[in-house]
Amino acid sequence: MLVRERFDALYLTLETGQFLAAEAGMAGAFEYIPLRDFALRPYHLCFSKKWPGYRELAEKFNHALGELRASGGLKAIYAKYR
Repeated sequence: MLVRERFDALYLTLETGQFLAAEAGMAGAFEYIPLRDFALRPYHLCFSKKWPGYRELAEKFNHALGELRASGGLKAIYAKYR
């Protein structure tokens, strides 16, 4: 819709916009302008307390995420979808 000029702009997360552009084969065709008057909101993953072993699952997830961050793997994942 941006390419066909039906929209002038889209408001969405940077990662989503980059992924959609890459999927359409237009990774370098758009300009991404950060909105400076909005506070950053980090992502959260929630586990239901009703799920058996949710605490252990959350701990494993947090540990694996920490390893990804430390090894640079998280940056590689972000780069893959840009």
